[in-house]
Amino acid sequence: MTYLDSFKKQTEIISKFDEGNAYMGWAMSLYLDYPDVEQLISESLTESGGDRKIDFLRIDLDEKRIVIAQGFYTQRDAFYKAKSNKASDLNTAIAWILSGEVNDISNVPNRFDVSLRDLVIDCREAITNGEIDQIDVLYVHNLAESSNVAQELETVASNLRGLLVDKPEITISAKEVGAELLQRLFDLKQASIVVTDKIECPVSIQFEESADNWKAGILSIPGTWLHELYNKFGDSLFSANYRGFLGIKRKRINTNIKQTVERKSENFWVYNNGITILTTKFYPSADKTATIIEGISIINGAQTTGSIGSVSPVDKLKNVKVICRVIQCSDVETKNEIIRFNNTQNDIKTWDSYSNNPEQQRIKQEFAGLGYDYSIKRGFGSTKSGLSIEQVAQPVIALHGNYNEPSKGRNNVFDTKNLYDEAFQGIKSKHILFAYCIVKSIDIRRNELKQKHSENKATQQDIRQLSLLRNLRFKYFLMAVIGNCLEEILDEPVDVRQIAFANKIAGLKYNSIDDLSRITYPIVALVLQYVSVSLKKEFVEIIYDREEFSNIINQVKSNIQNTRLINSQVFETFAEKIEAKG
Repeated sequence: MTYLDSFKKQTEIISKFDEGNAYMGWAMSLYLDYPDVEQLISESLTESGGDRKIDFLRIDLDEKRIVIAQGFYTQRDAFYKAKSNKASDLNTAIAWILSGEVNDISNVPNRFDVSLRDLVIDCREAITNGEIDQIDVLYVHNLAESSNVAQELETVASNLRGLLVDKPEITISAKEVGAELLQRLFDLKQASIVVTDKIECPVSIQFEESADNWKAGILSIPGTWLHELYNKFGDSLFSANYRGFLGIKRKRINTNIKQTVERKSENFWVYNNGITILTTKFYPSADKTATIIEGISIINGAQTTGSIGSVSPVDKLKNVKVICRVIQCSDVETKNEIIRFNNTQNDIKTWDSYSNNPEQQRIKQEFAGLGYDYSIKRGFGSTKSGLSIEQVAQPVIALHGNYNEPSKGRNNVFDTKNLYDEAFQGIKSKHILFAYCIVKSIDIRRNELKQKHSENKATQQDIRQLSLLRNLRFKYFLMAVIGNCLEEILDEPVDVRQIAFANKIAGLKYNSIDDLSRITYPIVALVLQYVSVSLKKEFVEIIYDREEFSNIINQVKSNIQNTRLINSQVFETFAEKIEAKG
C-alpha cells in the first residue's frame, strides 16, 4: 500500500476538514510520529488569511523543537514536481516569526492575525528561554521532490541561521517533505527491516549463540565501517528502533559520544555499550575474514551510530572499535519481542517504559471492556481512537487542577513519579475517558472558531477565545478551571479524581468518543466564554499566578450560578449523563 492510498482511507478526517488540510495534518502526523491527526490539525494548522505564509506552526517542548511548514496538495499525479515558489514562501514565514530581535516579543507585527500572533510570541519566548534545540522548516506536498526546491530550501535555512546568529546551539533543518520522503516514512512504520541490501562487514564473528528461533554473533567492528553505513543509509538504518538518531545538538548523550570518539578513541570500546543489529541472515564471507549481513536494522545503538556517523574528518575514527551484536531471526513473534526488549533497555520516550506496567495493562483491559482501543505504544497510527498513554496523561492531571506541570510536556509527566501516579495510579478508565473527551471538545471548539475566522464571521469575543486556544498551555489551564468548577456545573459534590460518564453513556455500544465529546462540548464552550471575559491580562502574564487562577475560578463559578438561575437546561442535560463520584 502506498502512503497516499493510506491517507485516502482517512475518510473521517477528510470529511471533517477539507482534503488539503487533512493531507497536511496527516503528513505532519506521519513526519512527527504524532498519534492524533485531528488534534494536530486543530492545534497547529493556521488556516487563516493572516497566516503570513505559515500553514503549520508548532512548539514541541518535549522535543525542544519548533516546526514551521508551508503546504501544497493537488490531484495531479505524483510524478509531477512541486514548484519552488511555495518553498520560497517559507522565507516570508520565518521572517514574520523571527523578524527583529528574537527576544523582543513586543516587536511581533500587529498585522499578524491576532490568534496567530500569540503563538508567534510563544515561539520567541521559547527560543529566548533556551527551550528550543531545533527548528524544522518544511515544504509539505504530495508531488515528486526536486533539486529546485532543495536549492530554495538551502536559502531558507541560510536565512534562518542569519536570524539566529546569536543562537548557534539551535540546529536548523529545512526539508522538502514530498511523495518520496512520505512514502519512505510510511514504509518505515510498516516494516521492521527497511535496508535489505547485502552488506559486507570487514570483520569476522568472534562468538556465537543460538536458540530455536534465533542465532546471534558478537563482532568488534571498526568505527569507520559504522560511519560509512550511516552516511550511506541514514535513518533507514533505524527502522526497527523506537527512537532513531536524535541528533548531535539535540541530546547531550550524543555530544558526549562524539567527544569520546574525538578525545579518547582508543577507549571507546570499553566506554560504550555498543550496538545491536537485527538481520534476516548473516554468515562468514568466502575467505572467513568478513561477515555478510543480509538486511540490517540497528535496534539498539542509534545514538552511537549517528554520533560516529557525524564525526568529521573520518580519520578521527581510525582507532575506534565498537562492540556489536548481530541477531538473525525470521520468527515474527520472536523478532517483535527482540525489538521490544532491546529498545526498552535504554532511555527511549519516557512513556515507552510503562508498556508492561500492571497499571497500564489494567487500564487497557478496562477500555477494552468498554469497547474502546487504548494504546500503550506511542506515535503515528498507534490507535484509531486517539486514546493512548501519551495523549491522556496531561488532560487527567490538568482536570485535577494542576495545569502548569502538564504544560511542560509529556516527558515531564512520565519522568516524575508523583505526576505519573496522579494521572494513572488508581484512576479508572472511565475517568480517563471523561478527561480525554474534554480535550477533544476543546479541539472541536478551536476548529469551529478557526472556521468562523477564516470566513470573516468571527466576533471579537470569538477572536479572543481563538487567541487563547492558540496557546497550548491554555488548554490545560482551561481544563483545570473546568475541574475546579464541576460541583457548580453539576450542582452536587464531586470527586474530581473519579468523575466519569454514567453507565450506558460510556461504552462504544452506546457512544463513540466523538459522541461523548459532543456531550462535554456545551460545558467546554460555556466555561471558555466565561474564562475569556474574566481574563483581564494577557494569558502569558498570569499563567504562573495562582492567585489570579483562583480569582478566575471564582468569577467562572459566579457566572455559572447566575446562568443557572436564568437557564439551567444546559447544566441539567450534562448532569444526567455524568456520575459525579465515578
